Amino acid sequence: MQSNSVKVEKLIESTTSWDGTSLPSYPDGQPKISVMKIIIPPHTHLEKHHHLVINAGVIIKGELTVILENGKEQVFSEGEAIIEVVGKIHYGENRTDENVILLMFYAGNETLPLTEQQ
Repeated sequence: MQSNSVKVEKLIESTTSWDGTSLPSYPDGQPKISVMKIIIPPHTHLEKHHHLVINAGVIIKGELTVILENGKEQVFSEGEAIIEVVGKIHYGENRTDENVILLMFYAGNETLPLTEQQ
């Protein structure tokens, strides 16, 4: 296959999370990248949590609603990219009749957990 047939599409690039908050600095220490495939069943309400590290991903299938503690929410649909909020309590909901499948990438270090439940 020739290289001229390769297509690159930038899904998202930003210095802010989906709610407009500036992203924090990367944590000190040995970098660690984690990639998670997350499957959320229909009509599922996730627990409140917050992230300690920058993370971003893509909705592979379905539609995910992310809700901040202050009530602000954003709907992400199949094919859309998301840059998650860091250090803010939030939760996700699958309000549909099908699974949500998302692929998330976390840029942390060897000591920080990716998520803390509230």
